Amino acid sequence: MNPRYNIWFSLDVPQKENDKTTKEVAYLCPVFSKVSSYIYYGKDTFELKIAQLQWDLLELTARMIRKNQSDYMQKDKSETQTLRNEALKKYYSKSNEDVDDFYESLQKHIRYGVLSVNDEVEYEKCRKKIDEMLAEYSQYATTLDDCRRFLTAKPLNKKLKQLISNFPDNQRP
Repeated sequence: MNPRYNIWFSLDVPQKENDKTTKEVAYLCPVFSKVSSYIYYGKDTFELKIAQLQWDLLELTARMIRKNQSDYMQKDKSETQTLRNEALKKYYSKSNEDVDDFYESLQKHIRYGVLSVNDEVEYEKCRKKIDEMLAEYSQYATTLDDCRRFLTAKPLNKKLKQLISNFPDNQRP
């Protein structure tokens, strides 16, 4: 059985259309499913190193989405919150597709180019590249608020409401 990962996200927007002071907030949280994943209790193995590499790849993917989101938010000049909300929905669909493609291509390389052939040299190359990219995107790391938002399933600011989310409330830990 393989570890099960995902990136949960939620976009919270102002409840009132004319609220110009409250800004929308996007939360992204890498998630590990303990229920549908194996838990290894033995020595440090190659498979465990691969699982840790995959987790770091997930965190890197979340950081890349946050950077793209930050760049987009600075460019968006929508005149009303409704228009901004619609633009953000479209943006998240497109951005997530692009980053998913990046994630899937690296994940396939890890699975077939490293794990299936048990290649330590290729593992070290992947490990180094992902560590470099994690450092490059360090200012976009997962925060405690990202985790709190995921765990509570409610906006952290009472002036906000959830606009979109990809994680059903009935599947939370």
